[in-house]
Amino acid sequence: MKYIGIDCKNTGELFVQEFGTKKEAISVAKKAWNALAEFQKSIRDNFYVIESIDPDEESKRHLDGDLIIAFKINGAET
Repeated sequence: MKYIGIDCKNTGELFVQEFGTKKEAISVAKKAWNALAEFQKSIRDNFYVIESIDPDEESKRHLDGDLIIAFKINGAET
């Protein structure tokens, strides 16, 4: 399974980063979120890490999976 960091801005821009381990994904996500200024956090709809249910990058379900850690979901900070 691959772990995927998802960063979605209010503008619809979607940034995806893949990791080989859960530990690495959580560590990088925490550092990235904490490095953002308050304004940068406010312009994001979502910022979280999932465990992909289908590691095939071409699959329609690649970005589906269990939530591992979330900092912001649908505009609400967690």
